Amino acid sequence: RAAAAAADERQSSRSLQEEGVPIGSGSGWEFPSGTSLRAVTSMPPESFGSGAATTSYLTLMAGFKYMAFVIESPTGYLYEEAVHETGAMGLRGNINTREECESDHNYVPMGMTQDGADPPEMVPSAMADGDSAASVPDVNMLKADTAYPHTIFMRGGNYRLCYTPDGTFDTEVGIADNNIAPVPIVVIGVRSGCNTNGCLEQEQWDCYFNYRAEVEGPCIVDYRDFGERTGEGWGVRSAASSRVWWSAAWDDDRYVTLQDYVEYRPAAALPCSETLESGGYIEPESAYFDPTVDLNQATGAGLLADGNTIARMPGLNPLTATNAFTLTLCYCPNYASSASGDEQACNHVSEFIQPVGRAHYWMLRVCGLQNYASCGVNGEPYMRVLPQQPFILRLQCPSGGRCSPTKDNKIKFIYSIPGAEEFPPWHRSHRCSAFPAEPTVPEVQWSLNAEEVLEDLNINGGDRQDYKVWSLRPLIVNLTMGGTFDVCYCDSECTDDTANFFKVGSVYTATSIGVAKWTQDLATASIAIDPIETIVYVGKAGAVTLFAGITSPVDQGMHPYDSVPFSRNALMKLISYDGEELGWRALLAGEREEDGEPMMLEQVVAEDGAGVLDSACAVGPYLASLVEGPSTEENAKEWKGYVDGGTSSYMPFTGPNNDQNLIVKKAGNLVVCYCATLDELGGCAQDSFWIRVAMIMVRGPLAGVKLEFPNNFVVQAELQGWGFTANDTLRLIATTQSCAENGYSPKGATEGFRLGCPGMNQTDCRTPLEDEDIVVEVDNAEATGIYIISIVPGEASTRLIFNGAITAVIAEGDAITIDDAAIVFDYQTKAQRSAAQQHEVAKLAGF
Repeated sequence: RAAAAAADERQSSRSLQEEGVPIGSGSGWEFPSGTSLRAVTSMPPESFGSGAATTSYLTLMAGFKYMAFVIESPTGYLYEEAVHETGAMGLRGNINTREECESDHNYVPMGMTQDGADPPEMVPSAMADGDSAASVPDVNMLKADTAYPHTIFMRGGNYRLCYTPDGTFDTEVGIADNNIAPVPIVVIGVRSGCNTNGCLEQEQWDCYFNYRAEVEGPCIVDYRDFGERTGEGWGVRSAASSRVWWSAAWDDDRYVTLQDYVEYRPAAALPCSETLESGGYIEPESAYFDPTVDLNQATGAGLLADGNTIARMPGLNPLTATNAFTLTLCYCPNYASSASGDEQACNHVSEFIQPVGRAHYWMLRVCGLQNYASCGVNGEPYMRVLPQQPFILRLQCPSGGRCSPTKDNKIKFIYSIPGAEEFPPWHRSHRCSAFPAEPTVPEVQWSLNAEEVLEDLNINGGDRQDYKVWSLRPLIVNLTMGGTFDVCYCDSECTDDTANFFKVGSVYTATSIGVAKWTQDLATASIAIDPIETIVYVGKAGAVTLFAGITSPVDQGMHPYDSVPFSRNALMKLISYDGEELGWRALLAGEREEDGEPMMLEQVVAEDGAGVLDSACAVGPYLASLVEGPSTEENAKEWKGYVDGGTSSYMPFTGPNNDQNLIVKKAGNLVVCYCATLDELGGCAQDSFWIRVAMIMVRGPLAGVKLEFPNNFVVQAELQGWGFTANDTLRLIATTQSCAENGYSPKGATEGFRLGCPGMNQTDCRTPLEDEDIVVEVDNAEATGIYIISIVPGEASTRLIFNGAITAVIAEGDAITIDDAAIVFDYQTKAQRSAAQQHEVAKLAGF
């Protein structure tokens, strides 16, 4: 009886209301004053963006799913079924007149959402692109249900809700005029200039990095109202909290082999957080990023991004930055979800609901001639290239089909500008797409056959969508050691020299090439050819063998000799670094005083020290007085470094049969010059191709020194030279002998002098034995008491600090060498050092 009474009361109330003033009849009708608008959600009415009824501005959130819209007029008004039974609502842009409801220019693109099918499919939102939502009159209300598909605003901005009583917004067909709901809609969220349903989530934000994140470009998200992308339509309608976060990294794209063809399957895009209770939330990618950056703060998660602030993506983690990847960018429109457990907005993964683009991280790999198909897949890529040695570039495409399935792509190369500010690809100052175009690097060339024309080859990276590889012709770089250039990529429509190119990485030439101890790896040495030891001592036969072709494990940092292997033959030239008459010293030494005493030496690299040595290699002559071996331009070909087909980590300058020794006649520091760009006669094609690749210290005393002593006096001999140690000894031999005889153990003279003098008898002052080694004393720290107490390396200098006045011990022209075992580097002793640490120690020690 109680239920029946309540029903009677509602019916009585309805009857009274149905006697109210009709709305919507005739041309030019208006909504009565006090009409409200609301969007139906399950949120508490007081929550931001809940859609609670209002007569002023209805504030909603982009990315949120709204289930219905309700226009409600004050009590006493009536929407008659006869007039409104076929009514409909439609969304428009920020219009002002009812006539504008009719124009398709005011239609608005909306987000994508699930429909009610089983299984559900992604379809445009309700009221997208001019579609209408049927409304139902209910006394003084009009209600349009929009569920499955829901109403989901793709972008932030100002909107209006149009209503038509007869279901059409075309007055020529309908029997009554349409109208605009009197309450404007303000949607909080990001916007862009794209104009198709769901297009905002497909907007591209391109970033790049090299292997181990050694180089990474500025990865910036810019929604500012007066930012760099404002002209493209980007902006944001923000509220109290305005932040951006991202999804997990998408899966990798795949190629699947079927019965008779290979099918490409791009990774599925990952969604932003779902606002329905049954939905899932983003799981923000963290493994790829710097682990010290905490983006899950209680005061706000992700990154701040509003009308005045750009969002800079965090730096990458070198241990995981080994492949390209894609993220979905998700915006929080000041949403405070019930899942967060508090009333604060944008501090929980559930609140990042608006998809605002994709962050595509490109990765450039340097590969050798033989491993480009598996480069970075079954082993590490290289981090450096060798001057004048071929290499291949492989670009890893971000997942999700970012690369086109065509061969229309191109790359070009521009000079790097150290220290210059870098801009993201969409910035007008981005150097790859700047106009006028940046000059390309002439020192970077495709390796063409003599009769080939570059324009005829159409060199491209192929049509795969998971990577592009430029393997048709390898690249050759004629830059010096430590050089660099930037790589610009265009995916399609590359006829324009600038507009569609963007930077995807940088390539560096090696700063150092190793000098191997032997001409071969002793563990795998050929039985037919004996390995030759690298020259160590003046006058002792040996060889010079360069070493490269090492990759760097991701968890160990860059190996000092990381680079592509050798695959082209090369010539070598040795020049003296110490010859003052040559005038190409690249190091300058000066002393500093401390407490009034000169206790500090500073060795400074000249501003163009590397260039000075390269010039010395280019103009310096072969010297028969320095080397017995490659001593002329012509006979140097007999000591050519050969790579016997394929590639090799060893480049021994021992001739075609790997059996040529050489002898250095003067002790000291030698510059190893190298040229791998040869002409048809086997000589260096141009003097400018000679570059410095290594330094070698040849140990021993100065050559050509004539010692004169009086007879029957106690004398001592003082020798100067390089690389002396406390274990060194001398033998005096007859002038008719050679130091090299008997396997570099010549018989010593036993007449004409005595050792151990002065003495009491012939036992003390005695005749030497023929195999006796004469002990020497070296001016070292133990003998002088002057020690190095600190080594301070700088960007262009190395400072040695001593415990006493150093000028009392050394004179101008002296060389200092340091026992590498005495150096503690990063608290690591010699046995504990990594290869990179040992390399730095070797540079300090002078060996």
